[in-house]
Amino acid sequence: MKTIQKKPKTKQQLAKTAMRQLADEPLEILRTAKQQVGVAETRDPSPQENISKETPEPSVNAEQIKAQSQRRLQALENEIEEIRKGKKQKEEEKRQQEDIERQQLAQEQAQSSLPEPTSKRKKGMQAKLGKLKRKSEIRMPPSG
Repeated sequence: MKTIQKKPKTKQQLAKTAMRQLADEPLEILRTAKQQVGVAETRDPSPQENISKETPEPSVNAEQIKAQSQRRLQALENEIEEIRKGKKQKEEEKRQQEDIERQQLAQEQAQSSLPEPTSKRKKGMQAKLGKLKRKSEIRMPPSG
């Protein structure tokens, strides 16, 4: 009899123990499954023939899986290429928009660079009063 084992702690350990059990008793699972379903157990005189018949299927199945994986890979590569093209197109549009904005700014600067007309310089008493306002308070002589 086997001793009681401690429960494996990780999922990986659980998977390993389950695989070991399946490898040790592959036909036992089939027998118990038939009993659970309620099908009467019928002994096949040649269980080896059944296993040998199943081997061509996995090769065909493997070919189908390989072909399917190739199609998926190709589809993913196409999708990646489409994404790259979309990004390039967006970058190109962004560059064009920036170029247009630069041209507009250059035109506005060219138009605003024209010299603007100035008013005539103040002469006489108005000029002196303006200077005094800027410097300090204006002292008005008493009227009278």
